[in-house]
Amino acid sequence: MSEYSGDRVIETIADSIQNSERILIGGGAGLSASAGINYTDTSLFSRLFPKWVEKGFHMQYEFIGFEEWTEGERWAYWATHMNHVFYQFPPSPVYENLYEIVKERDYHVITSNADGMFIKCGFEPERVFQAQGNYDRLMCMNRCTKETWHTKPFIDKALAAIDHKTFSVAEHAIPFCPRCNSRMTVAFRMREDYEGWAEKYEKWITDIMDKRITVMEFGVGFNTPGVIRRPFEYLVYSHNNVLFVRINRAYVNYANTGYPQIPHEIKAKSISINGDAGEFIDKLKGLVKK
Repeated sequence: MSEYSGDRVIETIADSIQNSERILIGGGAGLSASAGINYTDTSLFSRLFPKWVEKGFHMQYEFIGFEEWTEGERWAYWATHMNHVFYQFPPSPVYENLYEIVKERDYHVITSNADGMFIKCGFEPERVFQAQGNYDRLMCMNRCTKETWHTKPFIDKALAAIDHKTFSVAEHAIPFCPRCNSRMTVAFRMREDYEGWAEKYEKWITDIMDKRITVMEFGVGFNTPGVIRRPFEYLVYSHNNVLFVRINRAYVNYANTGYPQIPHEIKAKSISINGDAGEFIDKLKGLVKK
């Protein structure tokens, strides 16, 4: 396993990028955590969700799959979260530095993050496959229609109607389907433009098997390994002219996360880095020539 602090390792990766015909980037939760969107950040959680701290919760990571709340409580949480992550969080130097490395090259991105940070930080939308959607569209949970709606008007209304004593949205401001009045949820993969994103990515991917490529994977663990981690490993296994770089580390406040390890079958083509994505990208940017 190679550490990112080793100059020779960084130089090897920089040389690969400069000599590659195409660059493939995979971005997971660990990349945004390095940028400051960290679902194990206990101090941020205390500031955004003090009532949930009173109930014994410590971080947003604990809410994955959580359903034990009223509809008003659910929307107080989600409106606050989406507003912070998608609408208020500023562009990050972590993503901006990564864009500087690849912007003049033939690159494509696949991300499991719904925060929109790649596009917010300059990446061309047509080169970013948001494989699990993002937070900017809502859909009917009853699926009475394929139509989706922009999130912001709904969450602005919900935010203005939060009772901060109970941290619950008033009934009149809870998002309900404009067509059938059913409950609503984020249209992660059900949005109208999702198929277009997927088709562009698949077309780009099918055309790289005879090209020299560098594949960089940032902060991808095992929450949804079928989105990036496993497909990348199979791609590297099948490709003869590739350097695979996996950068990841465990969250400070949450055990059994990270996993920068590389399968034995592709170790000869790979570099594993147990470190922070932002620090690695900053070092790499200084070595990659424009």
